[in-house]
Amino acid sequence: MITYNYDFDIAAIIIYIVVFLIYFKKKHIKNSQYYSFCIFIFTALFTAIWDIISAVMIEHQMYNAGLIVITTLYYLSLQAAIFSFVLYLVDCLVMKEMYTRRLKIHLFFPIFVMAVFILTNWFTGFIFRIDENGYTTGPLQFLCYVVAVIYVVGAASYVIRNWKAYNPMLRFMVCNIFIINIAPVLIQTFILKDYLLLSFGFSVSAMLLLISGQEQEAVLDPETGMANKSYLSQVVSKMIFNKYEFSAVMIRIADFDLITTTYGVNSSEEMIKEMALYLQNYAEIGKSFQVSEKSFVLIPKSGENVEKMEDEIYDRLSRTWNINGTQIACSVFVTRVDYPKHVHTLDEFNAHLTYFQKMHRMRFGVVAPEELEVKDKIRQQQVERAIQLGLKNHCFEVYYQPICTARDQRFVSAEALIRLTDPELGPISPAEFIPISEKNGTIIQIGYFVLEEVCKFIEEHDMEALGIEYIELNLSAIQCLQRDFMEHVDDILQRHHIENRYICFEITETASNCAPAIFTENLNALTKRGHVLALDDFGTGYGNLQRLVTSSFGIIKFDKDMIQQTCAEERLQVPFTKMQSMIHSMDAKVVAEGVETKEQYEILKAAGCDYIQGYYFSKPVPKLEYIEFLKEHMK
Repeated sequence: MITYNYDFDIAAIIIYIVVFLIYFKKKHIKNSQYYSFCIFIFTALFTAIWDIISAVMIEHQMYNAGLIVITTLYYLSLQAAIFSFVLYLVDCLVMKEMYTRRLKIHLFFPIFVMAVFILTNWFTGFIFRIDENGYTTGPLQFLCYVVAVIYVVGAASYVIRNWKAYNPMLRFMVCNIFIINIAPVLIQTFILKDYLLLSFGFSVSAMLLLISGQEQEAVLDPETGMANKSYLSQVVSKMIFNKYEFSAVMIRIADFDLITTTYGVNSSEEMIKEMALYLQNYAEIGKSFQVSEKSFVLIPKSGENVEKMEDEIYDRLSRTWNINGTQIACSVFVTRVDYPKHVHTLDEFNAHLTYFQKMHRMRFGVVAPEELEVKDKIRQQQVERAIQLGLKNHCFEVYYQPICTARDQRFVSAEALIRLTDPELGPISPAEFIPISEKNGTIIQIGYFVLEEVCKFIEEHDMEALGIEYIELNLSAIQCLQRDFMEHVDDILQRHHIENRYICFEITETASNCAPAIFTENLNALTKRGHVLALDDFGTGYGNLQRLVTSSFGIIKFDKDMIQQTCAEERLQVPFTKMQSMIHSMDAKVVAEGVETKEQYEILKAAGCDYIQGYYFSKPVPKLEYIEFLKEHMK
């Protein structure tokens, strides 16, 4: 007599019931994910029920038509459960409107074939047979497992291909679900053949999907009925992933703060609720969003006349609102963003939304998307992201531009220059990312990265053999304002066993006029430790001779524009020469930057410049090319 242990099936049924009660007790947005999850729960639940009933009937040798029906229902519900699980994963990314013919075939053809085999099994016996001798498997039963494997492998490959598009929580859950479902199959097939484990794995999967799912309460505001900004990002991201053309209408109450001050918090909040209720008439549930206390976004249905909608919304919101017996009027502006006309990525969409929410100089009314002028803002956000990723993923690289003596052209130094190449944006000019990094504070990390790389370079090469006296690197004013600046510098140099004389810090003329005491203390500390200080871009700022005399700069670097102008106009060469004589009298050296021709070099050499730097000798190059350059030009 055959016996089965169906304790795990009973446990699975209990879990399904708990998941069912929890899920349907709370409201959810009725989208494709909601329906595919419901199908999964019901089919998986009935799979466990039919499994237990058929096992009991087999144990009691009830080999009759009832067992055939129950077993048929078991196979059908099992295939449906696997299918609906895969459908849920696809629905997390793909909109129903964007189901391609190919995707539909991949999804529905296997289960259609299996449904035909299972439903005709009564006559063919291809999947299983039940007669007076008992239950036996049919010659094509292996197809059930083949289809299951196809779905599981297909789902896994789909998730892997679109890994970044899934939210982190769902990614974590999916990985666990695959493991949880594969393990019971292997155990039941090869180890505990009498234990019914498959449904238990499914039930745990259902619980994990329940945890990763979003409840309506977490998405929709209970008072306004509108979704939040986080859900807006999910919806827009999904639509962009599907390349689904859409328009997003953005609405902002310009004088909301004034209304709050004048009429009180309660009245202003009531007005916002009334507006939210009105705006929801233009979008289905889950497609209207309140992104701040005074800003809304609507994503209309495809085919809607968006321009007409904008005019209607502006007209109604600009009229007075009767709030608690008080007539309140407000100023409104409305705009829209179209995909893919105006934006191509979620970052670009968010940049439009952020700029729209913060803009001060904007006329009231319906504003054309072109009037927002957010291209620069989008680029700035892209560069900010590139800087963050560059620091994290080591996309920054230090280049070296050789500096030679003017008299005998010995290459005795180099300026270390930071470069950034982003995988998506490509090379980004320092003139673009340095000001941005100074504003957001990442220049501090970049500065220490450059120092670290320069120290590694010096540590790995024999400076004396290469004829290098020191390496120059730029020091931002923000770095000099950090109280722990010297601690970081000392730590980096000590870890790499670098003598202080090998590092020259360049400070721009504008930065050198920085007033805070901590700035001056750090510069003095560098000088006391034996570092050479260079005043960079001399002639571009607002410094004066007194600052030059009272500071301990060992090197003065003349700005490229000043050098170009001096070489081009003969009348400027005499005062330029006298200026250098004055600098030499203060025991400082002069570096001419931006030298591009032999003629310029000869003029600057005759004028008394100590060092020459520019494209005439070499552009900034990676460290390996710099080493090769030095070896080729050794004297």
